[in-house]
Amino acid sequence: MTRYLSGINDELRPGQIAELAKSTLPAFQVQFPRGNMPKNRDLYFRGLILWFVKGGRWGRWYQGILPARYRRSGPMTAEGILQVITLHPHNQRWLFGLDRPVVFPRWTGVLPGGVFQISRPIKSLYRYRVLSRLNPEDN
Repeated sequence: MTRYLSGINDELRPGQIAELAKSTLPAFQVQFPRGNMPKNRDLYFRGLILWFVKGGRWGRWYQGILPARYRRSGPMTAEGILQVITLHPHNQRWLFGLDRPVVFPRWTGVLPGGVFQISRPIKSLYRYRVLSRLNPEDN
């Protein structure tokens, strides 16, 4: 049985983030092939949003109620910050991208809040491209 040590689950209890922050294991690496890496203050990567609190834990229990729409969102050649992300296995389906992603990998499910995921759990290194705009509403 494989043990996945990097990443977060779709349910968290208080204190788990502090424990995760102590880990030296990589969650993902990012390359900016266009050379337009944002300033450090703008390096916020969107991944999972835990919308609900129940019994002292945060979670995303809407899964199954609000289905993801699987689609291709547009060309990676559009204006924006292109990232090539190598995601380490976390045995979940969500992907990460610089906030706010506007073009997702092919056959990606887009969930409320701009979260995106693929149809199967990530059990090995997974490389993909994402296009983001820091202020997409301005474009």
